[in-house]
Amino acid sequence: MAALGIAVLLAAGGWAAWRARTAWRSPGPGSRVTIPVFVLHRVLPGEATEYIISPDRLEKLVRELNRRGFKPISLAQLDAALRDRGPLPRKPAMITFDDAYLDMYVHALPVLRKHGWPAVFFAPTGKITDPPAGRVVWGDGPDPQAMQWPELIALKKAGMEIGSHAGTHINLAKALPETVRAELETSRSAIAERLGVAPVALAYPGGRQNREVRRAAAEAGYRLAFLSGGGPIPPGVEDLYALPRVHVPGYAEPAAIVSALPENVWR
Repeated sequence: MAALGIAVLLAAGGWAAWRARTAWRSPGPGSRVTIPVFVLHRVLPGEATEYIISPDRLEKLVRELNRRGFKPISLAQLDAALRDRGPLPRKPAMITFDDAYLDMYVHALPVLRKHGWPAVFFAPTGKITDPPAGRVVWGDGPDPQAMQWPELIALKKAGMEIGSHAGTHINLAKALPETVRAELETSRSAIAERLGVAPVALAYPGGRQNREVRRAAAEAGYRLAFLSGGGPIPPGVEDLYALPRVHVPGYAEPAAIVSALPENVWR
């Protein structure tokens, strides 16, 4: 029966259709491939806000991405696709988290692991401590404790990626050039030293940047740098140091966010 089923599938062109839906390929002339990179912040049970999403709603987002056929990509795959037309799945996507709060480790990691979705966690390394030192408490919302290095190491071991969120989460667009360089270089060096690999990408704190900050990011060795909003990465994007992301409000319906994404056209 199994052989007969396969024969029917092949005769009907089902195998070719399945391959067309799932195969990784490089965008060709006439392709219009957008890449949604979702950005989230706090992950906490209870009432949702603009920057706080519940674990249940995060799970709904991941389930919706899976249901609609989106496939997670890494920063290296994104870099290769944007620079050299490297291969991508038909529906590429990425989930990112800014600020490296402890609640992301506690509440987001189990959801991501359950559904097989790696994510990128952008850490402001100046706020990351080592035990037995206490956790840094900063930012907004209830109990805003930062992760410590053991949690970031555990995230990496779990298949997640760690990017830089600069050093101390200052407004880089208003900082002196030497301060910007120090924020970007020391953060990248700290992650490389503690995790054994230099971060590919930077997320600007609050998305704040300008031409000088973008230039400093490139000079510091980052391959990509992200804003805090702006939508999916459009086809043919040129500035790899001002990449937009899809902001996910904590109170928004995940199905509505995903269904609003533009359809990709492959040639």
